[in-house]
Amino acid sequence: MSLNISDVISVIVNPPADVVSAADFGTVVLFTTESERLGGDTYRKYGSLKAFQADFPEVSDTLTGTAEIFFQQTSRPQYLYVARWDTDTSGDPIPLADAYETLNAEWSGWYCGVPVGVSLDSMDLEDACSWIQASGKIQAITLNDISDEALESFKTLAETQYYRTLVLADSTKIAPAVQSVVSVAALLCSINFSAQNSMITLKFKSLPGVTSDTSVTSSIAAKLDALGINYYTDYGTKSMLAEGWMLGQVYWADEVIGLDWLQNKIQTNVFNALAILPKIPLSDAGVATVCGYIDKVMRLAVNNGLVGPGEWAGGAVGEVATGDYLENGYYIYAEPVSSLSADDKKNRKCPPITVCAILAGAIHSVQITVNTER
Repeated sequence: MSLNISDVISVIVNPPADVVSAADFGTVVLFTTESERLGGDTYRKYGSLKAFQADFPEVSDTLTGTAEIFFQQTSRPQYLYVARWDTDTSGDPIPLADAYETLNAEWSGWYCGVPVGVSLDSMDLEDACSWIQASGKIQAITLNDISDEALESFKTLAETQYYRTLVLADSTKIAPAVQSVVSVAALLCSINFSAQNSMITLKFKSLPGVTSDTSVTSSIAAKLDALGINYYTDYGTKSMLAEGWMLGQVYWADEVIGLDWLQNKIQTNVFNALAILPKIPLSDAGVATVCGYIDKVMRLAVNNGLVGPGEWAGGAVGEVATGDYLENGYYIYAEPVSSLSADDKKNRKCPPITVCAILAGAIHSVQITVNTER
């Protein structure tokens, strides 16, 4: 008999360490009161319009049309999700915020909610905005009435700065109607943050399947702009989306999803480092290791176009002073371990780490002067 080769060569293969997955920002969810089609499921996902129609063969044009627009968008996530929006004993839809909470209890990883088929009253909409604002997610709403009275009801929401709500004005249809905003949501949630120069700006983009709202005059556009409400209309001979704001005109939509990704990616990278490595010592070298995992994310942010070179306008941090030019677009600074109190050392707290980052932004308008002489 032969001897066992393990006596000479001993090999142990350990399985990969379990890690925390980063969030998926490529999820657009339609919330529908026609949820009996889902059976006992809280939500389902569909990779094609045909697959959606197989589950929803006889539903309202509102729901079908919204799904059609999603799948017509050339830049979109791979899947469309449909979630329950239950009704009460009288047949009225439960509050949208409750529908969000129901899905979140089963699947917290969803990102963008699009309510379909219900005209929300002001209280229900405000509660939904409040829930979304606290959740770290976003929602996309279509506003079909752009009268002064209707815009006045959005003024309070805008002033509250519910910047996690994306609104598209579309007066070409009467509510409750097809949610044309789903095309904008699909486009926004299609960003591949791992790819080079993958960040987008929503302005100038075409929305396949969406009718240009030619009723948007310059004065109406100014009112919508002031509230951070977007619109799809003609500029010259081109139909295009403007302006790409989130409600309240505090943040651009690409900034919100980009910063959400940045926060989540840094969080998961550092957590996984702590979980996988045998130990990261509470020393300046150990803190540098943590900073290295943050640096990997920041380099990704530069690569995808979220962060870029620029002048730091914030306060002084470490070796960076106000007005300094950040060649890489970011700067990472950690307090020395010697600055920790004895109690912090006992509780194994890392010194505070600060990241200064310059958002790359995008060009939305250009003023050109041509001087001539003869």
